Amino acid sequence: MLRNYFKILLRNFSRNSLFSFLNISGLAIGMACVISILAYVRYESNYDAFIPGSEKIYRINLEWKDDGQHVYSAAVHPPLAEVISKDLPAVQNWTRIYPYPSYLKSEESDKYKESGFCFADSAFFKVFDLEGIEGTLIKSLEKPFSLVLTKSIALKYFGRTDVVGEELIYQDERNSFSFNVTGVIADLPDQSHFKFGILASFSSLDQIMPWYNNWHHPQVYTYFKTIDNANISDLESLVQKTAYNYLPEYIRPGERTYSLQNLGDIHSGISLENEWKPTISSEYIKIITGVALFILIIASINFINLSTAQSLKRAKEIGVRKVVGAFRGNLIYQFLLESVFYTTVSFIIALLLSKYVLINLITDLTGSIINGKFVFEGYNILMAILFVIGLGVISGIYPALYLSGFKPVKVLKGKLTYDLRFLNVRKGLVGFQFLVSGVLIATTLIVNYQIDYLRTKNLGFEKDLILGIKLVDRQSKSSYEILKEELLKDSNIKNVAISSSLPGRNSFEDFYTVPEGAPDDSDYTIKTLSVGTDFLKTYNINLVEGRDFSEDVLTDQTEAYIINEAAAERFGWDEALGKELMVQYYTDERVRKKGTAIGVTENFHFESLHNPVEPLIIMINVHPHYADYLSIRTSGNNLSTTLKTIEEKWSSFNQDKPVEYVFLDEEIEKAYSSELRVSKIFDALTVLSIFVSCLGLFGLSAFSAHLKTKEIGIRKVLGASTLNILNLLSKEYVLLIIVGNAIGIPFVIVYAQGWLKGFAYRVDINPLIFLVSTALAVGIAWFTMSIQTFKAALANPVNSLKTE
Repeated sequence: MLRNYFKILLRNFSRNSLFSFLNISGLAIGMACVISILAYVRYESNYDAFIPGSEKIYRINLEWKDDGQHVYSAAVHPPLAEVISKDLPAVQNWTRIYPYPSYLKSEESDKYKESGFCFADSAFFKVFDLEGIEGTLIKSLEKPFSLVLTKSIALKYFGRTDVVGEELIYQDERNSFSFNVTGVIADLPDQSHFKFGILASFSSLDQIMPWYNNWHHPQVYTYFKTIDNANISDLESLVQKTAYNYLPEYIRPGERTYSLQNLGDIHSGISLENEWKPTISSEYIKIITGVALFILIIASINFINLSTAQSLKRAKEIGVRKVVGAFRGNLIYQFLLESVFYTTVSFIIALLLSKYVLINLITDLTGSIINGKFVFEGYNILMAILFVIGLGVISGIYPALYLSGFKPVKVLKGKLTYDLRFLNVRKGLVGFQFLVSGVLIATTLIVNYQIDYLRTKNLGFEKDLILGIKLVDRQSKSSYEILKEELLKDSNIKNVAISSSLPGRNSFEDFYTVPEGAPDDSDYTIKTLSVGTDFLKTYNINLVEGRDFSEDVLTDQTEAYIINEAAAERFGWDEALGKELMVQYYTDERVRKKGTAIGVTENFHFESLHNPVEPLIIMINVHPHYADYLSIRTSGNNLSTTLKTIEEKWSSFNQDKPVEYVFLDEEIEKAYSSELRVSKIFDALTVLSIFVSCLGLFGLSAFSAHLKTKEIGIRKVLGASTLNILNLLSKEYVLLIIVGNAIGIPFVIVYAQGWLKGFAYRVDINPLIFLVSTALAVGIAWFTMSIQTFKAALANPVNSLKTE
């Protein structure tokens, strides 16, 4: 019996090759989407899972009020861990990590800039049990000037990993120190929220940066490893309470709030300032997973529709089998077997498609190194088998029940007609398919519209054709004027300006400020930018009143400020020019600079568009501590030659360290990397959902054309045009698509409004978007149907009228 079923299955498979192809390819694409997206979700959701005991490791995050705004940071101040750890019985060990990019060299290697250089406390390897290769890791960071290298860094400097006892020379802006290598660890996997290549003992900072242990700057990442079954809610409350017993008196109650975040939640949690890497929202993960599942549902709907649409072709077979004694149960079993066969073949193709196409596509789109091996790991093999069988049964149960219910008498007499309920179900399923596709098209249009808005919005300054050079040491910062003069000799370089940060970097210092007319109890902490006299000119930043800094006015160096409109509003100044300001900042000592406002700029977007423009104070301050970047405006002509010139000028200026430059427009775009990754996946999934829907629609339109062969022939004889025939065969589907898109509009609006709230500057949801998305859906569907219907409409009516 089973052998006979397989013979019938293979015979039908070959005779109906088009529908077999459509069924299998649609299901395969749907399954491949789910497999690939689950691989991506697993990748994004399993950050730091390689660390033993990661469920007991927590990071302390900080929330503080900055000029009335709440700021959320992944880093806290160095003294916190030391003072509160004494009073936290639920904590086993704690460690701080302070990234501090520096230059290193060995006797056997050249000098390299190491962006992954970090200082870490001696208990680091008690908190993070990483894989060791050389040395005793537990004790490796106990002594000052000790280093632990990753395998790749050890090979880079020494060409081998047995390097315990070797020395590396460390250089910062002012000093040079010799560090002793005490251990080597395996390279961190890509699924790590932090990334470092070198760990130096934290106690080394006592000599390298003796002022580090304060409650303002620098900020460090602080981690705790708790005891088993620790009550995290109670621990978090205790951290907050204990911290306030040690905070300086000038920090008012409520100004700083500390919270704990589990290691596994960092990458897929809310994005904080000072994160090691860009994070991805857990909401994005849920949405992407939901979209992939909907594509699978669409593929299953195609299978149901196409299988039931084939019912009339197999009606006589069913009638004959029933007459010769086949029971309905036998027929149901046969059709379910066929359905499971189709899903099995589809699943095998889906595995190949996901492994060699979709996962590679996601990797290219997101930059995440993903693999689909988890499908074949442990219990996932059993889950995959159950999934295939379950999907086969679910997708085939309705066709099986419908087909096996035919009355043999009606079938053999040729009086079989479609059940109206079946027609309504089929229409409803097609409508649901295009409801989902319409929602995805409209959502994708809005997401891309917003991202395009972020990338093209006028920021209030020119970002194109500007390079930022990092001044890497104190010598470069002190003598940058020499380099500036040399660069300006090149005709392709228009302007060069010094500054403490670059627009878009989100790294502007917050300084205590006292504006004229402020109440005695006011507390202003304002973002500040230290610049040279030609900064505004280099970036073409507009002044709404007053004047720019001038080299001819000597008092501008010591007594002048330029503020933005947001600062004037924050200070309550209707007339800002001539108003006095005092700004307190630190160089080698505390400085309290008093001066007057000489100009007011437009509210240019010096930080990302996620946040509103904050108050900003611009002042001339060329002290080496704040001379971090040279901004170079180029003409755009012969850019490769200009870059070569810049490298040559730098080599003459600083022979010890290579030039580090960035293109400003690329740096600004990095602020939206998370949204760009998600939008690219959304684009791909939307295209796939439309393609899968069109596969089903193609099959249904082909079947409809087959059923109406005689009708088409008669209409053509009576004078109907090809366009008339096309409209006849497509109008019911076009109506379903329009209705489906209309029903989906509220879902799109609710989601889009929630997503857009994450941006201070955002697009409006224009009704035109829904007209465009509906037009796209109808146009694509109409084109898909026209492939078959044109063929039917162009057929010879004589042959059509002979069709039984």
